[in-house]
Amino acid sequence: MRAILAFIAVSACFTILACGESREPATPVETLKAYTIAMKSKDITMMKLLLSEASLKMHQEEAKARGVTVDEIV
Repeated sequence: MRAILAFIAVSACFTILACGESREPATPVETLKAYTIAMKSKDITMMKLLLSEASLKMHQEEAKARGVTVDEIV
């Protein structure tokens, strides 16, 4: 019984911690600054994460047309 109560208490704590912080989305200026930092450090993964789905799709189509990888386009 004690183990079940401990499990429930720990689960409740994790749930509260996981749901506690709701961060607002980054502004376009913050995103541009983060993209610039990623570009200067040649962090292609971060650059791709910062792109919108439409931009990433456009880069994928351009890479396919040129016969290169998306990493080379980004």
